[in-house]
Amino acid sequence: MEFFKDLEFKPIECPKRGGIDFPCVICQQCEIGEVEVILEEDFLIEKTVNSAIISMLLKLEDEFEEVLLGRFLQSLGSKTSLVMKKPMEGYQVSFFIDQNAIASPEKKRKTETFIQDFTNMWKSAMTKAKSVLNKWERDVVQDVTNRLP
Repeated sequence: MEFFKDLEFKPIECPKRGGIDFPCVICQQCEIGEVEVILEEDFLIEKTVNSAIISMLLKLEDEFEEVLLGRFLQSLGSKTSLVMKKPMEGYQVSFFIDQNAIASPEKKRKTETFIQDFTNMWKSAMTKAKSVLNKWERDVVQDVTNRLP
């Protein structure tokens, strides 16, 4: 992603939050945190002086995928601040990026790679989930039909 090439954040003293370095992309209540918006076909980037949110549209095939994605994001969001538990409105997944996510060249590269690969990781996980569900269905149907008179 071209976005990551020169990405740098600087800490600021938020006048609305008592002088702490609060993520401007979340607060958006003063001129310090002016948001730069980059809108592409399948994603939205909202960037400020000390943080950013990248939101993506995923091509979900059905309600099953919507439910699993919601559960997946909740679980993943409890393990890392990079993945937001609830995506920005109109998108299926959002990533929160702050100084911690890009603190070193290696962390920056890993963050970028994770976001770039997320769609493929998700598709792979869905294929596996549907395979498990199909096997469960076959097994249960076989069990039930074995009980038929």
